[in-house]
Amino acid sequence: MRTISFAACLGIALGASAPARQGARGLQQGHCDYTPAGYSGDVVAVCITKKACSKQPCGSGLPAVAKDGLCNDKSGAATGNGNLAMTAYRRIALVQLPGDLTDHLLVIPEHKLLFCFIAKNNCLSFNDLFRSLRERYDPSLAEGPNFGRNSYTNHNMTLEQLTEYVYDPAWHKAVFYREPLVRFVSAFRSKCVREPHAGNGVCQAEFGRKYPQFTEVVGRLARGPPVSNPHWRPQADFCGGLSGMLSEFQTIEPLDARTSREKVAKLLKQVGIEDPESIPAFNERFPPPDPKTGVWHPEESPFHTTNADSVVQEYYTPYLACTVFQYYLDDYLLFGIPAPAWTRKWDFHAQQWARVDCATLKEDT
Repeated sequence: MRTISFAACLGIALGASAPARQGARGLQQGHCDYTPAGYSGDVVAVCITKKACSKQPCGSGLPAVAKDGLCNDKSGAATGNGNLAMTAYRRIALVQLPGDLTDHLLVIPEHKLLFCFIAKNNCLSFNDLFRSLRERYDPSLAEGPNFGRNSYTNHNMTLEQLTEYVYDPAWHKAVFYREPLVRFVSAFRSKCVREPHAGNGVCQAEFGRKYPQFTEVVGRLARGPPVSNPHWRPQADFCGGLSGMLSEFQTIEPLDARTSREKVAKLLKQVGIEDPESIPAFNERFPPPDPKTGVWHPEESPFHTTNADSVVQEYYTPYLACTVFQYYLDDYLLFGIPAPAWTRKWDFHAQQWARVDCATLKEDT
């Protein structure tokens, strides 16, 4: 196994393609190795968390799989091509998904779709959309709550069955991610401010106050331990551990109000729904822009939204942004998310901020 410095590891990961950045959690141990990216058999340098053959690095960079599922100790080479080796590896080593929050995978069996919804990424809209879609197959979904109706447990599935679907290429997997600095502000505005819709019990539990200041919430990230509530969990943690299985996903898109309707419609068509507007919740949850101006107005939506994107800059100083950036570093690397353009006013450099002691920036607060 090739172990290199944190700085070099970061440089490799930042230069890799988005699907190749799976396993970015390993960055925090400063630990890199050569592993295959997806089904192509191409070898790239990425950061890892688990590797079945880590004790015997295979000569080709692939986790060689013999009949007993171990590396070929004699030759150190992969048995067969990369595709076959990885398929066998997955079947042997991946008994279940690597992480938690598996209830955030929505199962749409009629269209062989697994959708990973992430807290603060328009998750209520996606839950309602797919509940509304499945009304045509299960009329009972017309009654009751919108949220969580298509989790694997509600389908009476086991975690093992869900895992099989995740690694089955016949199933389409999709996720919409969000810029972490924006998502963090959205969670704060949704849960920690004095607004009628705010879930202040969440902030009381996580931060010790119903209405903490933004600086207090950021300070909690710096002090640790990691925040457990999903609204503040890294996106890489969701749906059984995206950091270890993102290469299985066919749809990986940034969440943007200006393009979400178009991108959701594209996803639906890819899984066989030719007319997305035939789904009752589609126009409600992903409304078209104003026909006169072509502008979408999220503040006019009747549904849960904090419109954090337009106000996010007001919350951050270099110190606060640096702290949040480091906390969600795995998300930036996993999804290949660029730093927001407005951070350029601070001469922001991703590699520098990933290693800097954020406390040295406090003088700018």
